[in-house]
Amino acid sequence: SSDVCSSDLVGWKAERYIERCLNSVIHQSVQDWTACVVLDPAGDRTVDIAQAISAKDSRIKVIANEKQLYAIPNIIRSINEQHPADDDVIATIDSDDWASGPDTLAIVKKCYDANPDLLVTHGSWMPYPDPNGPTNNGPYSPADWAKGIRRVDWRATHLRTFKYKVWKHVKDEDLRGSDGEYFRTAWDLAMLFPMLEMANMHRVQYIPERIYTYNVETPYNDSKMRLQEQMSTADYIAAKPSYSYIENF
Repeated sequence: SSDVCSSDLVGWKAERYIERCLNSVIHQSVQDWTACVVLDPAGDRTVDIAQAISAKDSRIKVIANEKQLYAIPNIIRSINEQHPADDDVIATIDSDDWASGPDTLAIVKKCYDANPDLLVTHGSWMPYPDPNGPTNNGPYSPADWAKGIRRVDWRATHLRTFKYKVWKHVKDEDLRGSDGEYFRTAWDLAMLFPMLEMANMHRVQYIPERIYTYNVETPYNDSKMRLQEQMSTADYIAAKPSYSYIENF
């Protein structure tokens, strides 16, 4: 089955986009999914809109946090609330982004069906509102893998999916900074580097089809609000020790 976890990753206002986000999942051609939407308080109608949609679709669960927790705790809770099996596939979707079309999950499912050993997929996204804007979509080359993916340009971008059995080997302390708190920026690197390294090249697949729409219109992106913190945190995460390849999951 395909488990879809949707979180308000920046913990800010998504009332203009949350309906489009959830409807893009509801209208997928693949219907075997569940979604847990974990939302930080934003002082707007984001939670109300999400709850109204979930009231009409039992596959969607909405959790409204009392305080702002940011992305990683929300993703952890979203995954745990769905009690996934080892081979369930988890996809993370920001609540102000959306699937680009009705076949997003079908394209992901086709990848996993074709390769039973596959553990992680990444790519590809288009920017909103300008679909022709720049992206960092692309595969890691064999040379990138040989050098070490923490030492090359970041490529593991939306849409990111992974099997639960590789996710559960990511150590909690590697999702936290030197202060012991969960990373508030560059969290995707903290999550994906370990899974990519445990999976290695032959169990990671890049999806060239632009199956995800990344909202660059919203003023609440980390790159707009916390760019310096995002860059320093990314450097800190990249400098951490690499995970070892795990042959048998």
